Amino acid sequence: MVHLWLWHWRDGPGWVRSASDELRQLRADGAGVIRIQLQDDGEVPLWLVDLYKYFGYKVWGAIRPSGDPLGGSLWSPWAAAGFGDSERRRLGLNGIDWNFEREVRLADAESGGAWSRQFKPAFRARQPRVACALDTVFGDFAGGIENVYTPGFRMNVQTYWGGEGIYDDPVPKIVEWCAGAQPKISKAVVKPVFRVTRNNNGELLDRSLAISDSKKAGTIGNVLYYIDGAEFDYLRAFVRESIAEGVALR
Repeated sequence: MVHLWLWHWRDGPGWVRSASDELRQLRADGAGVIRIQLQDDGEVPLWLVDLYKYFGYKVWGAIRPSGDPLGGSLWSPWAAAGFGDSERRRLGLNGIDWNFEREVRLADAESGGAWSRQFKPAFRARQPRVACALDTVFGDFAGGIENVYTPGFRMNVQTYWGGEGIYDDPVPKIVEWCAGAQPKISKAVVKPVFRVTRNNNGELLDRSLAISDSKKAGTIGNVLYYIDGAEFDYLRAFVRESIAEGVALR
């Protein structure tokens, strides 16, 4: 299934928060999930989640474990678990994207994996069944992924780095890294995250390359980041072509 990652629900284009033709078209193309970032644009209103559900989407919340996701102090594992639980209940979310990047990786490196080992049971004690994905970046952190990342969570890995990144970690390389983790992370739970906005140099990801690499790697399902900054025709084509080529299900 194609997941659409929405960063700015308040400050993004109007179509992301209205009963718009764009939402209808993307759903008709086969996109099935909207992942909405729960922090950067303030508290997400319930009416917006209900609107997406009305169009037939499932709705996931995307969470960074920090009160200031772009550089604040890392929350404790229990604080992160509590925020995810409260937002899941308040909004009736169908799933959660745990956007755990370098801050969690560093905390695990410094604590011998204690942060992740404490987080997972803290959250699952509150929400034992809700679908969850670990959304992370490899780059210079490739390898050494354990604890919270497996088992019981889908593994979504960003194929780009930073402002200039567009396709820094190809899908076959990501699958190879996950296969080498201890314990092994099966490609069945690995979903690539593709950047659908232009990088700082004005470049767009070559859709045909991303899709052919996904077929080569054997992954099914992808995440398109971030839709509120994407060129709409390109975004629609990415959804349709992913499904047509069998690297995402309708």
